[in-house]
Formats: sequence, C-alpha cells, structure tokens
Amino acid sequence: MMTHQPHPLVPLSSHRLFALDLLKAISITAVISYHAMLVPRSTYADSLPLLEISAGGLRFCVPVLFTISFFLLACSLDKTDLRPWQLLKKRLMRLLIPTTFWFGLAILLKSLTRNPFPHLMERLVSGNIFQGAYFLLVLLQCLPLFLLILARLRQPAVLYGMITLQCLMLLATYHWLVTEQTWVIDVLRRLDRPCLIYWFGYMAMGISLWQKWPKIIQLSGQIPNLWKGIFLAITWGLLSEEYRRLWIVTQGNIPPFDYALVSCLLSVVVLFLCFASLTAEQVPILPRQIILCLSRYSLGIFCINGIVSEIGLAIGSRWLSQTHFSLTEAILLKMGGWLGLLLISLGLSMLLDRVKLGVIVR
Repeated sequence: MMTHQPHPLVPLSSHRLFALDLLKAISITAVISYHAMLVPRSTYADSLPLLEISAGGLRFCVPVLFTISFFLLACSLDKTDLRPWQLLKKRLMRLLIPTTFWFGLAILLKSLTRNPFPHLMERLVSGNIFQGAYFLLVLLQCLPLFLLILARLRQPAVLYGMITLQCLMLLATYHWLVTEQTWVIDVLRRLDRPCLIYWFGYMAMGISLWQKWPKIIQLSGQIPNLWKGIFLAITWGLLSEEYRRLWIVTQGNIPPFDYALVSCLLSVVVLFLCFASLTAEQVPILPRQIILCLSRYSLGIFCINGIVSEIGLAIGSRWLSQTHFSLTEAILLKMGGWLGLLLISLGLSMLLDRVKLGVIVR
C-alpha cells in the first residue's frame, strides 16, 4: 500500500473526482488542438512559427494526463484489498486491450496504403503509428517501473528526488540541444517520445499530489479566483516562452522534444492547485455534463482523434498540397479541424461504448 493515513477532508466524490474530470477534459481538448491541422505544413509555412509557438501554452496537456493516471493509481492502491502487484496486473491488462486494438487498427489502415512492414514496426515502437500513440507506450513502461520501486515511493524524499531528477533531465536535454551534442540528440531522436527521460517525474508527481490532496483542496479553496487566473496566465506565458526558445534552438524541428520543458512540470502543479477545490455543484448542468463526458471517453478521444487526424491529413495532402493559406485562413482551418476531430472522436467513442466496446474507449 502507498499509505494508510486517512484523508480527513474526504468529500472525494465532489472534490477529487470532478476536479480530475475537469483537468482531463481540459487536457484532452488541448491534445486535439495539436492534431487539428489537416493540411501539409508547407501550405501555411509563413504562419507556422506563430501558430506553433502560440500553442506552446497548451503543452501542459499530456503531462497532466500522465499525472492523473498515477494519482488515480495511488488512490486505488490505498483503497483496495488487492496486493499491489495484483492491482497493477489488472491495470496493465486493462491498458493492453485498447493499446492492442488501436495499434492494430492503425497498422491495418497503414497497410492498405502499402507501407512496408519494417516501416510500420519502426513507427509502432517509436510511438508514431498514429498521433499520440507514444502516450500508451509510456504508460506500459511506467506501470512495471511503478511496481519495482513501489516500496520506496512511500518516502517523500524519494518522490521529491524523482521530481528533481526529472527537472535536471529536462534541463540536460535543453543543454544538449543548445550545445549541439549531435550523438546524444541523434540517440534521443531515434528513441523518440516513448523515452522515459521525459516522463518518469510525472509518476512521482501524481503520487505526491494524491498523498497531499486534502491539503491541496484546502489551499486551493483559500486562493482567490483572480490570483488563480494570474497563476494560469503566468504558466501559459512560461510554457509559450520556453517552447519559443526550443523552436529557435531546434530551428523548428522540435519532435520528440515537445514536452521536454521544465515549465511542463510547473504547469501540472499550478493546474492541480487552481482547480482542486472546484466541485460539480459549482458548475452549471450543461457544462458539467460536457466535462464528465469528455473525461469519461478521454482514452477513446485520444486514440480516435490521433487516427482520424492522420486520415484527414492524408486527404488534405493529396488535394491541397499546392494551396497557400494566410494566417487567418490557417487559424480557421485549425479551429475547424479541432472541432471536427473533437466531435468525431467523441461520437465514435460513445458509439463504441454503446455496442459493448467500452473497454477500448474508457
């Protein structure tokens, strides 16, 4: 077990669950925005730097989703009578089912376009078989790691040490890019986004936030909304500025370093702190239902939008590759792509759930 200390502020149904639902809904919506351009980059090359850098403030999305995953795992470990390895085995099997399905579907679709098998396998292990596929690969790596170091994760010093080490690894990555350590960068590019050096700290962060959750709820409730807005604006600015520097250093060739930002770590803390005290009762019924729906189907939305966006991009590349879009047109295209992907991925997730395939979408 992670800890046996009771949480005295226990309104978990209204506080914890809805706060996490909201963070998941915000994050999955932000994720879709990164897949929303369904035309080649060459068609809006003049606007590309501005669009990319201005969207840097949304880079909290994947770190928040990782943190929530391990927050909930730590919560489950405290509440279950199962042994840790039994619970983790169940989680691993639950994760393998959607991973196998969506990876298999993506491979099948790409096979129809006569992609060579070695190329497909390379894209699979690099987390690029569809946009965002690396997320599932990182979780599959982190769950066994979590079990191996579980005994030490009870100690706050170990958790803070992991978070500090994560920060140092992100700074080291930036240093390697700035100083043009070619061989290191080449290795990291080959390992791509599933490389754990960008992600392990969020495992510790999720556990630490769970252990201190009652205090975080209490502190969040004491912070005026004006200050929360200021904190969020500052965080957005820091993410955008750090991403801008990364864009300059890499000359626009950022992947797989998209989330190698120290401000990503900070953004997780800020978002949890700002929204922890929000309850479902404080939100009008319609927005509340939308938030809960997006949260419920966040896994399906994540995978489906990644696959559908690649289909859309293939179509756009075929028919619009010679077109040039102005900044205004590019923004409208992105907004339209974002809304379309959101509606399609949510609709398909709900449909799959109705036909008894909920295990692959939630």
